[in-house]
Amino acid sequence: MKQQLLTGALAVGAVAIGSLVQVNPAEALTLTSQLLGDPRANNPDGLIVDVTVKTGTDAGLSTNQALWTVDINSPLHSNIKLGQFFFNLANAAASNYTFSGFNPTGWAIQTPANNANGSGSADFIFKALDPSGPPNAANVTNNTNLSFIMTKGLGAITEADFLTAPFATSNNNLLGSFHLGAHLQSLTVNATTCPSKSTCRDSGFARGNYTSTPIPTPALLPGLIGMGVAALRKKKGEQNLESVAQEA
Repeated sequence: MKQQLLTGALAVGAVAIGSLVQVNPAEALTLTSQLLGDPRANNPDGLIVDVTVKTGTDAGLSTNQALWTVDINSPLHSNIKLGQFFFNLANAAASNYTFSGFNPTGWAIQTPANNANGSGSADFIFKALDPSGPPNAANVTNNTNLSFIMTKGLGAITEADFLTAPFATSNNNLLGSFHLGAHLQSLTVNATTCPSKSTCRDSGFARGNYTSTPIPTPALLPGLIGMGVAALRKKKGEQNLESVAQEA
């Protein structure tokens, strides 16, 4: 009996685990990236930009839409502002994507985005920016995020659209290769952010790669097995009650 109970519990636990780790790319997806910089001697360090992409029901959108949020978190640079934000997508035909819902209003997406500002000649597919000329959009800063909605014209958005995107490569080995980048301006130049401050610029480049949402770890297994045991005991109790009722 104990063996049967354990076997049943493991089966129920396995179903529970499967329900937790199963990814339905046609429903919802969340990816994140933390962009860091700038490792070059003549550009300030301490640049941090957090990027979140939520698709489908994770963002209250359709399966072919994604909500992007670009959040600057660089406390060492009180006056920091976003010059341009760059990103790549897998097999991206630029005409298959449209962009809307910009906040702050006035920002826009342009393509291609070759020779990204401050990146050491890295080439991207897309860039977000405040286009030249009036009206001037509000700055994206430590206190003001940039957000926008991306719509894919053909098919649902999947994890592969991001994780298998091509890398942009800088001609500077310290920057390397990356999926996303941000050119940042009005940076603080001091002994902390740039020891070689006499030759340091007040702009820099942060870069990073897409990261998928973590899968539940094996540490959850005991709890899931416990759920299975409880479910089986409940079922067994119901069966016993039915037997008593039939005998009566």
